[in-house]
Amino acid sequence: MFSAALMLAGCPSNAERHLQEGHQQAKKAKWNDAAASYRSAAISDPKNAHALALAGLANLKLEDAGAAQESFAAALAVDPLEPNARIGLAGLAVQSMDAGAALSLLDGMTDPAAGLVRGRALLLRGGPGDAETALTQARAVLAIAPESIEARYLEGSSLLVLGRFAEAQTAFEALEKAARESPFGPYGLARVAAAQKRSTDVLLYLKAARTASKQSWQAGAVAADPAFAFLAGSPAFIEVVGP
Repeated sequence: MFSAALMLAGCPSNAERHLQEGHQQAKKAKWNDAAASYRSAAISDPKNAHALALAGLANLKLEDAGAAQESFAAALAVDPLEPNARIGLAGLAVQSMDAGAALSLLDGMTDPAAGLVRGRALLLRGGPGDAETALTQARAVLAIAPESIEARYLEGSSLLVLGRFAEAQTAFEALEKAARESPFGPYGLARVAAAQKRSTDVLLYLKAARTASKQSWQAGAVAADPAFAFLAGSPAFIEVVGP
């Protein structure tokens, strides 16, 4: 009996087993399987807010914003302080153009992931001093993780909003060089060129961004970007961006 008790004590719970399965699937970028495993972990342990939040992150990878929002909200219902859920919902709020909701969700959070979303929300809000604060957030993350593509893009975007075009250009060029397979560098350069009304450069950079984006290119979102409003409707712009 004593040996059996030891064996049972050493066995992982169903929830833990499903979590580990989810981690393994996530490492392989098998996001459907990862999301299913994390949901199974949450079913096995309904108080496991972390599992629910991880399911939300997997759904974000699948570009299923509705399912992600459900998972994040369920996680916060269990634990209002669950960090991944708060950051995930804040990111969705930025996508929905609700800077106030994003900033409220991130209130008091200091980790780098929260700083990146906070910076994006500040640029979206566009109040006095917001761009400067966003730049500070970006550089704080870069001090910890200099390889962060998101932080480098936030830095360049903040400089662009501040009208520091030469510095923004340098930041995006450095990003393009460091992450050649990422669309963020050329897309940022396209926005700098747009701010200076350099139409030919805008089109060249957008073409490069589209090539790097591959299947994830979102023609509608790019066409709706206010930065490119002066080119909207032109045949050359439509050809590069797509229908």
